[in-house]
Amino acid sequence: MKTYLFTNLSLFLLAALVVTTGCQKDKNTEPIPEPHSTLYVKFVNDTRSVASISYISIRQMGAVQTTRSELSNSDNTWSENLLTGGKKLNPGEHTFFTLSIPNLHYAEYRLGVDPGDGTEILLHEQPNYVEYYAPITHWGGDDRTVSTTVWKQETTGNYYISGWSDFAGISK
Repeated sequence: MKTYLFTNLSLFLLAALVVTTGCQKDKNTEPIPEPHSTLYVKFVNDTRSVASISYISIRQMGAVQTTRSELSNSDNTWSENLLTGGKKLNPGEHTFFTLSIPNLHYAEYRLGVDPGDGTEILLHEQPNYVEYYAPITHWGGDDRTVSTTVWKQETTGNYYISGWSDFAGISK
């Protein structure tokens, strides 16, 4: 009798195990949601800047782990100016724009400035300019505040990015 009860109980538990594991969803067949690829950016020209920003261009850099040396030539494309219609950001001013940067990816930006005489100087085209790669990242949220400070080097006369910040959320 004990053997009969033990055998039946064992078969019952085995059947219950098969039924419950057979009813579970296969996690490998469920669709993986696409990462959000729209980033809303508040771009600020810091109050300490010495020039108005008249040009902002970005290039996609890929996933966070991607380095400049890993970019192929086809990936080295810079965008058009994000400041349209002659818009300029004086020191302390900001603008908003939406970028297509997938979550956990980043882009770099270049700037152009108006030193106050109505001309535009693209920082990266100045003689002997040392490129400063400032990022716009997409992680920690789908909105971002990016701030940059532009100074002028007195010995060369070149304008340059002297500092930047990039953090999740929209600051006030």
